[in-house]
Amino acid sequence: MKNSLLEDLYWGKVAPADKGCLNNPKLMEQMNIAADTEEKLLELLEGETKDSFEAFSESQNKIQSITNLERYLDGFRTGMSLAVEALFSVK
Repeated sequence: MKNSLLEDLYWGKVAPADKGCLNNPKLMEQMNIAADTEEKLLELLEGETKDSFEAFSESQNKIQSITNLERYLDGFRTGMSLAVEALFSVK
């Protein structure tokens, strides 16, 4: 018997956040450019300047993670709101 989508979500068999993004060639290109640029900058920096850049970079990564989560949750809530509205507006 096939599991429901909710069961698959519970057991970690479905991860909607993992779909799509890394299959986008434009995104992958920009991610590679960013990684190469960061590597070059780190080679040029030293001491307190390097530490500051690394702290800034880590902070940007955390901001992006929080933003991604919030967008995912907002999309899920919007989808559920549409589903509820569709279910209860049947005439």
